[in-house]
Amino acid sequence: SEWPRAIGLFLAMQKSSVSPDAQSYSTAIRARGVVDMWPAALELMSQLGTERLSADVITYNSALNSCAVNSQWQISLVLLEEAFGNSLADAVTYGTTILACEKGGQWQSALQIFNALSNDLKDGFIYTTVMGACTQARQWESALWLFAEMQQFSLRTGV
Repeated sequence: SEWPRAIGLFLAMQKSSVSPDAQSYSTAIRARGVVDMWPAALELMSQLGTERLSADVITYNSALNSCAVNSQWQISLVLLEEAFGNSLADAVTYGTTILACEKGGQWQSALQIFNALSNDLKDGFIYTTVMGACTQARQWESALWLFAEMQQFSLRTGV
C-alpha cells in the first residue's frame, strides 16, 4: 500500500519550506484514515484553519472516509452537519456518512440521513449502504422497502 508513503511525504512537506495545500491535506487525511490513524486524520482536518486553508468537499469526504473505515459514526454525523452547514455536502458525503452508520450498527441514523436526502442525491451506493445497515439490524421490512424504491428509480446496485 502507498498510504504510509503518502503520510511520509506530507510530514516531509510540513517540515520543509513547502506549505501543504488543501489537496495535500485531503490526501493525508484519507491516508491516515486508511491505515487506522483516524484521530490523526481528524487532527489534520482541524489544522486546516490554522494554516489559513479552507476545507472543501474532498477534504470532508476524506475525513468522513477515515471515520467510515474505522466505524466512527458519531464523528461522521458531526462532520456531515459541518459540511452541510458550509454547503460542501454531495452524494459522496452522505453515502460515506451512511456507511459509517452502517459499520457502527446505527441503522436508524443511516435511514434518517437517507430519508432527508432529495431523490437526485440517492444513488446505487447510498441505497445499498442503507439497505445493508437495515439488513444488519434485521430490519427486513425497511430493507425490502428500500430495494423496491431503488428498483422504481431503476438504479443499479453495482453488485
